[in-house]
Amino acid sequence: MSGAARQGGVANIEGGRGGAVRGVLWDVPDEEMIALDRREGAPRFYARIPVKVKADGRWVMAETYQLVRPLPNEAAPSWEYARLILDGIANPAYRKKVEEHILALMAREELMRCV
Repeated sequence: MSGAARQGGVANIEGGRGGAVRGVLWDVPDEEMIALDRREGAPRFYARIPVKVKADGRWVMAETYQLVRPLPNEAAPSWEYARLILDGIANPAYRKKVEEHILALMAREELMRCV
């Protein structure tokens, strides 16, 4: 997925049977959701959607953002955005996995530029 403001790919959640997404669950007061929507570009770029998440061993309803018009192919993020994502991952093994994925996307795009 690509975002002009981020100068590259942006994080997104895509539906899939049996899939899982790691993340952080925040308790955001309703009065602050307007500012968060604005920051995330909702509803123009991202839509807020309901999701069922497992937190502390129990299932709860939450909301997340999903791209309104995702691109058909995943795009590499800018280094700045990649750092933002990686800095937010506490689990070292998962951080390494995400970092390897980002580097593979960047290498693929570099290769495509050379062709």
